[in-house]
Amino acid sequence: MNVRRLRWLALCAVWLTGCAGQGPIPYQPMAPNAQAGKIDLFVELQLTERFQSTALDAVLQRQYKWLLGDALSQHAETMARMLFRDVVVTRPGAAPTDRPVQAILTPSAQAFFIAPMIAFTSATVTVALNWELATPTGKTIWSDQIGGKVTEVWGVGYTWNSNLGEALGTATREAFGKSAQVMSNAPQIRAFAADPGPGVDR
Repeated sequence: MNVRRLRWLALCAVWLTGCAGQGPIPYQPMAPNAQAGKIDLFVELQLTERFQSTALDAVLQRQYKWLLGDALSQHAETMARMLFRDVVVTRPGAAPTDRPVQAILTPSAQAFFIAPMIAFTSATVTVALNWELATPTGKTIWSDQIGGKVTEVWGVGYTWNSNLGEALGTATREAFGKSAQVMSNAPQIRAFAADPGPGVDR
């Protein structure tokens, strides 16, 4: 077997299987919230280590790992600042805020993937966000799970990795867009903002 034929076979193998690796999902900025005005609360957005480490392992002929944490964190901060009057973001190891907050918003996330069986069949990507808004003493004000889902037909195998990255980005943006709408209109949150209790600075 000559060298030219060996090179041709190697290129075919890459075309069919893709390349194993990992990468961050693309960050797709959210549109401004067109719902009711900002919620009159000073909120701490608590980005846990687990949330910032969210990833999706996918087998697409080869093993891939998509890192969601950076995009999730950017979306969470953008959404929180869009919804609430004042926001402080805390991460593991960060110094606590010197001003008492009125509520603490904590997200967690999971990503799910149903791969196409063969070329030109549909794939489904879901990003599920779990939210809890609680008082500083730990009493839950509001909680919900809100997801974004993308179902689309994928082409030949060597494009599947990039297709997955784009679909994860779109599903993430959809999940946060829905979360912003639900949170903005949640009666429990609006009621708490109207009367957060005695001794709470505004």
